[in-house]
Amino acid sequence: MAFECLLKDYRKKLVPVVLGEAQESVTDPQTGEAEARKVAQVYEKQLLEHLPLATDAQSGSKIPVFDIVLLGFGSDGHTASIFPDSVAEHDEKNVVSVSFPSITMKPKVWRVTLARHVIQHAKHVLVLACGKDKEWVVQGVLRDEVEGPAPVARFLRGCKGSVTFILDGDAYGSSGKSGETKL
Repeated sequence: MAFECLLKDYRKKLVPVVLGEAQESVTDPQTGEAEARKVAQVYEKQLLEHLPLATDAQSGSKIPVFDIVLLGFGSDGHTASIFPDSVAEHDEKNVVSVSFPSITMKPKVWRVTLARHVIQHAKHVLVLACGKDKEWVVQGVLRDEVEGPAPVARFLRGCKGSVTFILDGDAYGSSGKSGETKL
């Protein structure tokens, strides 16, 4: 019902994600990457066909521009399934990348995600976070002091558009206030 009311005019513009059989084969850390890459390639093609494009200053390649990207992040500092030292964290050539979770994260399946540089080109990035285990990441981003391997803290400052955090008091830290913070 909410979809019908809020997005009825945009339905024809939505990009469908069809995973099919690949969804079943991405759980193996050794062999699942190839299947995840196939899904990523199909999704990348769809995004390039349906979204407005910009030219990436570093690579010169065309990348899709999202109006808004909604992110959360894990207690290890990963976001959008871009884990510390993962394939996706270092992927500069693809629009859609793949990643396998770090040791502490579950489920252990290959994931398909937007590449970091695509997220950075979004017009607006909205980051939601709650919980004391996220405080170190939030404070690192806000102070521009990244401690440890936290991809979200390293790449949010590179965003071309605006970045807004919506945090609870625990994630924000010592002041105990919740609310909205902008970079």
